Amino acid sequence: MSRTWGHQIRRLADHVVDRADRFGHTCATGKCQGLPIHAVQWNYITGRGGRASYTTRHVCDDHGAKFAAKHNLTIGDPEPERQHPVATAMQAMTSVPGFEPRRRVRVHRTAAGQWYLEQHATGAGMFSHGSRWMAGAPTRAPMNQAIAEAELLLAQLTLVPVGEWTLGAAEATVETAPAYHVEPWASRRWLMRVACNDRGMWQLHQVLDTRFPPIVTDLGNHNMTLDRAIGAAGEHITNCGWFLDDAWIVTDDVAEQTGLHPDQARSVS
Repeated sequence: MSRTWGHQIRRLADHVVDRADRFGHTCATGKCQGLPIHAVQWNYITGRGGRASYTTRHVCDDHGAKFAAKHNLTIGDPEPERQHPVATAMQAMTSVPGFEPRRRVRVHRTAAGQWYLEQHATGAGMFSHGSRWMAGAPTRAPMNQAIAEAELLLAQLTLVPVGEWTLGAAEATVETAPAYHVEPWASRRWLMRVACNDRGMWQLHQVLDTRFPPIVTDLGNHNMTLDRAIGAAGEHITNCGWFLDDAWIVTDDVAEQTGLHPDQARSVS
């Protein structure tokens, strides 16, 4: 009795093949260096307990044809695009009318004099909590120094206070929101920059302001040109719901463009 069954083969979507080529991915069969074109899958029995499992591998055109012939299969169409369940849930929550992602932030000093930053995120049924020691605020530092350190840490998450801090004896609280929801950044365009780093990786950098970390997306490091990197960046930006203002401006091996975050684009539409 065969320990494998349920063999399937389908073509990979064009954008999946393109990404595989941009990142130098190769056929999963042995040492084959061919570009993955097909996805093959089968079920099998694993371990002494006889548990059933399955595997999926991306293979080149030649090995895909051999797999199909061996198991008498017809190569199927690419699998329909499916959104990740977490992304689906987030989209459902954030599409609620009037939804504002807010985090209640609390800075407090312990009896030993150490400062901690707590974050409580709420909105549309979401809740999360986190706490961290603020190493940049010395033991028994004054409140204003602790608040300044907290705002630096929040900026690393692209969060800014909404309103004034409420001060207590050994604590301070404030509501925060993503900077692109709060003026002056809510109406500010992001700088989109496509360039190759010193390790040969083409990347998209999306910058709102120098005080916030950029959003960095790898675009590829294999068979790449600036034009191809721009195409990959444009596809990524569009798929993520960003709005681009105009054409890319190319200078030497760098391309730049401006645009809006999806939340900003929705607010002006």
